[in-house]
Amino acid sequence: MKRFLPLTLALLFGTLNLQAFSFFGLFGGDEEEETPAEEQSSPASPEEAAAEATPESNLPGFSFDFAKDQLTKAFSDAEPETQSLLDNAMSSFTEGNDLPFLKHLKKLKGLDLTASQKAALGAVKNDLMAAVLQRNFTFEETRANDTVQEGVEALRSGNLDGVKSAFSDLRENVSLSKEQSSMLDLITETAPSMLSSSMKSLLP
Repeated sequence: MKRFLPLTLALLFGTLNLQAFSFFGLFGGDEEEETPAEEQSSPASPEEAAAEATPESNLPGFSFDFAKDQLTKAFSDAEPETQSLLDNAMSSFTEGNDLPFLKHLKKLKGLDLTASQKAALGAVKNDLMAAVLQRNFTFEETRANDTVQEGVEALRSGNLDGVKSAFSDLRENVSLSKEQSSMLDLITETAPSMLSSSMKSLLP
């Protein structure tokens, strides 16, 4: 009997230790709580992405969405090539690719358009180009920025002499990049009015 006593005591203490470990959660304890995965932000919708991509403009009363809507309606029955050119122009403006935008706009103006298409394009093109001028011509010199603003106002009001005067001042007194010079050329060529007195009656 004495020979089995140590073995019995060892088994007894082993059982007690196992129970103790289980009691304090040190052996076979509760399962760890799963750490929730970090919430991932949902991707922006195409409309939200386009809104974020659209460069802002500080032109009073100017709305790119309105201009785009007017052109889209006027060119809804245009030839596919013409519609594609308009789409490219609007996309370039939205993405801030202003030199390609001006090239598309000049080409669009030069097409054989209907009276309603000319009226719609003539009503918004100078505002669009004024927005391009404003966001691409910012200088350290106050006088240069004032000249840009004069060009913006002249462009929006259809004052071609004022546009040419402002642009001439910029060329003479400001160091312009090659791209900026090309923009001034394209704006000058595209700025003249497309609206006759009869066409103005077609405006909304």
